[in-house]
Amino acid sequence: MQATNTQLEQYNLSHHNFVEAYKMINEYVADLYQLPKKLVEDAGNALDNFCCEDSMSSTNIKLEKSCRVVIDFMDQLDEFTLQTIQLFNEHKKHVDATRIYIRKVYAIQAKPGINNASKEMQACNELTLELNKLLDGLREIKVKADEMVSRLEKLELRWENVRVKMN
Repeated sequence: MQATNTQLEQYNLSHHNFVEAYKMINEYVADLYQLPKKLVEDAGNALDNFCCEDSMSSTNIKLEKSCRVVIDFMDQLDEFTLQTIQLFNEHKKHVDATRIYIRKVYAIQAKPGINNASKEMQACNELTLELNKLLDGLREIKVKADEMVSRLEKLELRWENVRVKMN
């Protein structure tokens, strides 16, 4: 029974740590979804105006270079958007998997005291495996979110250079 208590204590500690990390990373990722808004609004309006101008009939080399720079930036912005959508979908899948896990935890806690130590250990082992998988997924989401923040910072710097070349 001592091994059972130790394993349960380890599981409870891991569960608590997961819940805290989950809250923090969810807030971080949710904030990330809002970060590109200013860039998209700022760049979107300027890019729309640039594309709508009737300056395309001119064939001067400076204008052609400006167009290439703008098109390259638009491609990078589109790629960033696709990566953000991919992160959103992965995050949503993880949130759904976490909800299922939490329901299992509540279902086990709602059962009147399990007097059978082997059933209790089996439930603990199953939850531990699921918890470890969720922790790994949470780490992956955090890494991808950090990468997205870095890409956004680079895009913002790139936008400043593009804006200069558009004028």
